[in-house]
Amino acid sequence: INQLLEVINAITGAHFFGNEALTRSHGHLVSCFVDNIHPHDIAAMLGNANIAVRAGHHCAQQFVHSYGIGSLVRISLAAYTTTEEIAYFSQEFEKTVARLR
Repeated sequence: INQLLEVINAITGAHFFGNEALTRSHGHLVSCFVDNIHPHDIAAMLGNANIAVRAGHHCAQQFVHSYGIGSLVRISLAAYTTTEEIAYFSQEFEKTVARLR
């Protein structure tokens, strides 16, 4: 989780959505958005790189919209997610954001 959050925080215009301290200590889901890039576009491009993420409001439309956000990208980690997979996601996420700008 820490590695994912560092990548998101390092990208200009990318924003983590949630309680960062709680996510760092107990989380396995990371939700984010990038200014001026639709989450569905990010999800589609990551899908082309064989990375599965979810895009949308994740059954919390009113909550997400109350923050002025239309939708989010959600990255889910599991016990079997490797550091290599996280590094690959991080690399592809950075490339995707750069391509969509």
